[in-house]
Amino acid sequence: HTRAHTRPYQHRSSRHTRAPTPLPRCQVRFDVYALWRILTLRQYPGSLRLRPKGSQEWITMEGPFIGLWALNTRWLTATAQLGPRAEFDDGCLDLLIVRNAGRIALLLTFLDLESGQHADASCVEYIKVEEFELFPLPRTEADPGMVAIDGELVDFATTRVSVLPSKLTLLGGRVREDDDSEGRPRKRQCAGPSSASAASVTLEPVSPPKR
Repeated sequence: HTRAHTRPYQHRSSRHTRAPTPLPRCQVRFDVYALWRILTLRQYPGSLRLRPKGSQEWITMEGPFIGLWALNTRWLTATAQLGPRAEFDDGCLDLLIVRNAGRIALLLTFLDLESGQHADASCVEYIKVEEFELFPLPRTEADPGMVAIDGELVDFATTRVSVLPSKLTLLGGRVREDDDSEGRPRKRQCAGPSSASAASVTLEPVSPPKR
Protein backbone atom coordinates (compact mmCIF):
# COMPACT_ATOMS: atom_id res chain seq x y z
CA HIS A 1 0.00 0.00 0.00
CA THR A 2 1.12 3.47 -0.73
CA ARG A 3 0.05 6.47 1.28
CA ALA A 4 -0.14 9.82 -0.37
CA HIS A 5 1.06 12.78 1.67
CA THR A 6 -0.76 15.96 0.83
CA ARG A 7 -0.45 19.46 2.22
CA PRO A 8 -3.43 21.74 2.52
CA TYR A 9 -3.63 24.38 -0.16
CA GLN A 10 -2.30 27.77 0.89
CA HIS A 11 -3.20 30.84 -1.05
CA ARG A 12 -0.23 33.10 -1.65
CA SER A 13 -0.88 36.60 -2.69
CA SER A 14 1.56 38.39 -4.93
CA ARG A 15 0.98 41.56 -2.94
CA HIS A 16 3.17 41.88 0.13
CA THR A 17 1.91 44.02 2.96
CA ARG A 18 4.44 45.71 5.16
CA ALA A 19 3.78 46.62 8.75
CA PRO A 20 4.84 50.12 9.76
CA THR A 21 8.20 50.24 11.46
CA PRO A 22 7.72 51.06 15.14
CA LEU A 23 9.78 53.78 16.74
CA PRO A 24 12.67 52.57 18.91
CA ARG A 25 11.88 52.49 22.61
CA CYS A 26 14.51 55.12 23.31
CA GLN A 27 12.89 57.50 20.79
CA VAL A 28 9.44 57.04 22.34
CA ARG A 29 10.97 57.73 25.74
CA PHE A 30 12.45 61.01 24.49
CA ASP A 31 9.14 62.12 22.96
CA VAL A 32 7.09 61.29 26.05
CA TYR A 33 9.55 63.09 28.32
CA ALA A 34 9.56 66.14 26.06
CA LEU A 35 5.75 66.33 26.12
CA TRP A 36 5.76 65.99 29.89
CA ARG A 37 8.27 68.83 30.18
CA ILE A 38 6.13 71.02 27.93
CA LEU A 39 3.03 70.39 30.03
CA THR A 40 4.77 71.03 33.34
CA LEU A 41 6.65 74.05 31.92
CA ARG A 42 9.52 73.67 34.37
CA GLN A 43 11.89 76.64 34.50
CA TYR A 44 15.39 76.96 35.93
CA PRO A 45 16.78 80.09 37.62
CA GLY A 46 20.34 81.22 37.09
CA SER A 47 22.42 83.20 34.63
CA LEU A 48 24.53 82.54 31.57
CA ARG A 49 27.66 84.25 30.27
CA LEU A 50 28.77 83.59 26.71
CA ARG A 51 31.38 84.78 24.22
CA PRO A 52 30.03 84.69 20.66
CA LYS A 53 32.06 83.50 17.69
CA GLY A 54 34.74 85.99 16.67
CA SER A 55 34.16 88.27 19.67
CA GLN A 56 36.23 88.99 22.76
CA GLU A 57 33.28 90.49 24.65
CA TRP A 58 31.11 88.51 27.04
CA ILE A 59 27.31 88.70 27.04
CA THR A 60 25.25 87.94 30.15
CA MET A 61 21.74 86.48 30.00
CA GLU A 62 19.46 86.14 32.98
CA GLY A 63 17.06 83.27 33.65
CA PRO A 64 14.78 81.65 34.30
CA PHE A 65 15.54 79.23 31.48
CA ILE A 66 13.21 76.58 30.12
CA GLY A 67 16.05 74.80 28.36
CA LEU A 68 19.66 75.25 27.33
CA TRP A 69 21.62 73.02 24.95
CA ALA A 70 25.21 73.30 23.72
CA LEU A 71 26.36 70.97 20.93
CA ASN A 72 28.49 70.73 17.79
CA THR A 73 26.52 68.00 16.04
CA ARG A 74 23.28 68.54 14.19
CA TRP A 75 21.33 65.47 15.25
CA LEU A 76 20.56 64.75 18.90
CA THR A 77 18.53 61.64 18.03
CA ALA A 78 17.44 59.99 14.79
CA THR A 79 14.48 62.38 14.52
CA ALA A 80 15.70 65.48 16.38
CA GLN A 81 17.90 67.85 14.38
CA LEU A 82 18.57 70.02 17.40
CA GLY A 83 21.53 71.97 15.94
CA PRO A 84 20.74 72.45 12.23
CA ARG A 85 23.59 74.97 11.77
CA ALA A 86 26.24 72.97 13.64
CA GLU A 87 29.53 72.06 11.95
CA PHE A 88 32.35 69.86 13.24
CA ASP A 89 35.10 72.16 12.05
CA ASP A 90 33.89 75.73 12.69
CA GLY A 91 35.55 75.98 16.12
CA CYS A 92 32.23 76.74 17.82
CA LEU A 93 29.51 75.27 19.95
CA ASP A 94 25.93 75.90 18.91
CA LEU A 95 24.06 77.24 21.93
CA LEU A 96 20.26 77.03 22.01
CA ILE A 97 18.50 78.98 24.75
CA VAL A 98 14.76 78.78 25.41
CA ARG A 99 13.13 81.45 27.58
CA ASN A 100 9.79 83.22 27.88
CA ALA A 101 7.67 80.65 26.05
CA GLY A 102 4.20 79.25 26.63
CA ARG A 103 3.07 75.66 26.19
CA ILE A 104 1.59 76.15 22.72
CA ALA A 105 4.76 77.82 21.43
CA LEU A 106 6.89 75.04 22.92
CA LEU A 107 4.72 72.33 21.38
CA LEU A 108 4.93 73.91 17.91
CA THR A 109 8.68 74.28 18.32
CA PHE A 110 8.98 70.63 19.38
CA LEU A 111 7.16 69.52 16.23
CA ASP A 112 9.77 71.32 14.10
CA LEU A 113 12.76 69.48 15.60
CA GLU A 114 13.15 67.02 12.73
CA SER A 115 13.21 69.70 10.03
CA GLY A 116 15.41 72.06 12.06
CA GLN A 117 12.96 74.94 11.68
CA HIS A 118 12.70 75.25 15.46
CA ALA A 119 15.95 77.27 15.29
CA ASP A 120 13.94 80.16 13.78
CA ALA A 121 11.25 80.14 16.48
CA SER A 122 10.77 83.36 18.42
CA CYS A 123 11.29 81.58 21.76
CA VAL A 124 14.65 80.07 20.70
CA GLU A 125 17.92 82.01 20.80
CA TYR A 126 20.50 80.28 18.58
CA ILE A 127 24.06 81.55 19.07
CA LYS A 128 27.41 80.18 17.95
CA VAL A 129 29.85 80.59 20.83
CA GLU A 130 33.50 79.86 21.57
CA GLU A 131 32.93 79.51 25.31
CA PHE A 132 30.25 80.01 27.91
CA GLU A 133 29.68 79.86 31.66
CA LEU A 134 26.49 78.62 33.31
CA PHE A 135 25.64 79.75 36.85
CA PRO A 136 22.70 77.57 37.93
CA LEU A 137 20.60 78.41 40.98
CA PRO A 138 18.52 75.77 42.81
CA ARG A 139 14.84 75.56 41.85
CA THR A 140 13.90 74.15 45.22
CA GLU A 141 15.84 72.56 48.05
CA ALA A 142 14.43 69.13 47.25
CA ASP A 143 14.76 69.45 43.47
CA PRO A 144 17.53 71.93 42.62
CA GLY A 145 17.77 70.98 38.93
CA MET A 146 20.30 69.13 36.84
CA VAL A 147 23.30 69.66 34.57
CA ALA A 148 23.98 66.90 32.03
CA ILE A 149 26.86 66.37 29.60
CA ASP A 150 26.03 63.99 26.75
CA GLY A 151 23.20 62.53 28.82
CA GLU A 152 25.35 61.99 31.92
CA LEU A 153 24.42 63.91 35.06
CA VAL A 154 27.23 65.96 36.56
CA ASP A 155 27.53 68.04 39.72
CA PHE A 156 25.03 70.88 39.99
CA ALA A 157 27.69 73.55 39.86
CA THR A 158 29.01 76.49 37.92
CA THR A 159 29.94 75.04 34.53
CA ARG A 160 32.43 76.56 32.11
CA VAL A 161 32.75 75.16 28.59
CA SER A 162 35.48 76.22 26.15
CA VAL A 163 36.09 75.07 22.58
CA LEU A 164 39.49 73.57 21.76
CA PRO A 165 39.75 74.01 17.98
CA SER A 166 41.11 71.19 15.77
CA LYS A 167 41.86 68.79 18.63
CA LEU A 168 40.18 65.78 16.99
CA THR A 169 40.52 64.08 13.63
CA LEU A 170 37.42 62.47 12.16
CA LEU A 171 37.29 59.99 9.30
CA GLY A 172 34.22 60.54 7.21
CA GLY A 173 33.06 62.39 4.16
CA ARG A 174 30.21 63.79 2.16
CA VAL A 175 27.19 61.67 1.35
CA ARG A 176 26.33 61.70 -2.34
CA GLU A 177 23.42 60.26 -4.26
CA ASP A 178 24.08 57.49 -6.78
CA ASP A 179 22.02 54.91 -8.71
CA ASP A 180 22.25 51.17 -8.31
CA SER A 181 22.11 48.63 -11.15
CA GLU A 182 18.29 48.88 -11.29
CA GLY A 183 18.22 52.65 -11.45
CA ARG A 184 17.10 53.17 -7.86
CA PRO A 185 18.78 56.00 -5.94
CA ARG A 186 21.12 55.00 -3.17
CA LYS A 187 23.56 56.81 -0.90
CA ARG A 188 27.28 56.22 -0.91
CA GLN A 189 29.83 57.67 1.47
CA CYS A 190 33.35 58.76 0.55
CA ALA A 191 35.85 58.56 3.38
CA GLY A 192 38.35 61.30 4.12
CA PRO A 193 39.97 62.98 7.12
CA SER A 194 38.46 66.06 8.72
CA SER A 195 39.44 68.17 11.71
CA ALA A 196 36.94 68.80 14.47
CA SER A 197 36.73 70.77 17.68
CA ALA A 198 36.53 69.36 21.18
CA ALA A 199 35.02 70.98 24.26
CA SER A 200 36.77 71.49 27.56
CA VAL A 201 34.41 71.41 30.56
CA THR A 202 35.21 72.73 34.04
CA LEU A 203 32.87 72.29 37.01
CA GLU A 204 33.14 74.55 40.03
CA PRO A 205 31.09 75.07 43.22
CA VAL A 206 27.96 77.11 42.68
CA SER A 207 28.67 80.84 43.00
CA PRO A 208 26.43 83.28 41.11
CA PRO A 209 28.18 86.15 39.32
CA LYS A 210 28.42 89.55 40.93
CA ARG A 211 25.73 91.93 39.74
